[in-house]
Amino acid sequence: MFRLTEVPTSCLRKVELELRVLDGSGGEHGTLAVYGVKRPALVSGRLDLTEAPSVYIAIRPRGIANVPPYPGWVRVDVTDLYELWADGRPFPNGAVVAEGTPLVIQVRPPDYAPASNGPDSAFVRHFAAIAAGPKSAPRLRWTAVRDC
Repeated sequence: MFRLTEVPTSCLRKVELELRVLDGSGGEHGTLAVYGVKRPALVSGRLDLTEAPSVYIAIRPRGIANVPPYPGWVRVDVTDLYELWADGRPFPNGAVVAEGTPLVIQVRPPDYAPASNGPDSAFVRHFAAIAAGPKSAPRLRWTAVRDC
């Protein structure tokens, strides 16, 4: 869950999700996507395991990036997703989020489907969690128009 900036979306040039890769396996680059999800409990600061983990607001817009398996930072452009979410404007499927609701996301391969047997995915990436603290935790980076 990420709090929204007070900068109006009309003043934003770019919004990026920054993730610290700890390690990985299964190929030099794995494609991951960032989706907005409906997790009301997370917005209120609690974890409710009865909520479906993948209730997307919509599958578009989304952020997408190739993520290497070795330690370092990766940035995913989530500008379009962030702007629709923050403004409370309708997504392409008509879904809306109340204006001002903190951004809740899910990061996963864009064409992921749980396997009925065997491994779920051809690659694995481990990221630093929010509990890692400000130097390593996932974060949003906003770039705004000057003097806007």
